[in-house]
Amino acid sequence: MASDVATRAVFGAMSVMGRFMRKNKPVMVLEPNRDGPERKEALFVMMPGAFKDPSLYRPLAEAVQKECEERNVALYVTLSALPFGLGTEGDAQSEYQAAVEHVKTLGFDPEENQLGFSEKVYVGGHSWGGAISRKVGFNRAQGIVLMGATCKVMSNPMGDTVPENIAEWHKPVLVVAAELDGQSRIPYAALDWQDAQEASASASEPDLFSASYKCVAVVEDMNHAQFCDGIPNIPRGDIGVAVQQTETVQRAVARIIADFIAADQLKDPACIRSLAQYNSHTGKLVENYLNAFKEEVNKEMAVAVQLHVARQKIRKEQVSAYMHKDQAAFVFSKPELLQVDSDVRCRVQYFVEPDSTHRGGRRNSRNRCSPT
Repeated sequence: MASDVATRAVFGAMSVMGRFMRKNKPVMVLEPNRDGPERKEALFVMMPGAFKDPSLYRPLAEAVQKECEERNVALYVTLSALPFGLGTEGDAQSEYQAAVEHVKTLGFDPEENQLGFSEKVYVGGHSWGGAISRKVGFNRAQGIVLMGATCKVMSNPMGDTVPENIAEWHKPVLVVAAELDGQSRIPYAALDWQDAQEASASASEPDLFSASYKCVAVVEDMNHAQFCDGIPNIPRGDIGVAVQQTETVQRAVARIIADFIAADQLKDPACIRSLAQYNSHTGKLVENYLNAFKEEVNKEMAVAVQLHVARQKIRKEQVSAYMHKDQAAFVFSKPELLQVDSDVRCRVQYFVEPDSTHRGGRRNSRNRCSPT
């Protein structure tokens, strides 16, 4: 309890100091191509991950813009620099407002109502940038795009007030998860996907793209860092993949985001079908995780995740799992390889957090499953 209070105090101080450091416009603004036919205008306010230079996201931003253009959406994209390379929810709200005000000077009309809500503005970001943008997205934007971040969170030192259940969001939400993400981890996306299916099933018109329609898309063979520069943070658990594949997977991310925005802005049937296909594909990828979540003590899930990221390098009988009881240190835990006679065994750790939903171990998803 004391540590939570201290952490919130630190974030509060950062937010206050950030107000004095903040510039009155984004560090980077990408204007849409105005040549050719008239297109529907929209804005995507994009927040970088923790301690990441916003310029590293330019290739992804340009790819999203190009894909939107092909779908008849003229998309402005802004990239913000967060105070101290980290930022808070308050900083995200200020950056959102600064981005909207600046793009207005370029001719963009957000058509905001008296409460500051716009049906033409989307907000989101990568990793920490996505996490801190959830609140302003929930309150003011038309939709939110989370990359390597999810609605489900393990803990939030800022005392967030937005729902963790994606079904409770009253607007379109897109979660783009990386299959080999060793930091945000795909089990969180699995839970978002499950909640999203409940939201879609209860929609009055599930075949249409509406505020009740949510999409969770998983990009295969992609790690956490490839939303940015592709260089994995191994100490934090990300999984090493070929950096040269970054451009390829970013194009896939760009197509997903463009389908999401075009489906919402234009109600484009082809884009709506694409989102349904992404959801269907994700369901197949996360089926094992959801089955494992049903276990009260989630040993099977820890083994399933390890086998998934290690692909064909190890067999199920080579993997054992044991419960880790120290949450503070657990985020840095790693799989352990043991030589047993002529065979190699892999031991993974898992942590079970008390489950307030009473749905059986749903929040146990912090195992570190990096292949070795």
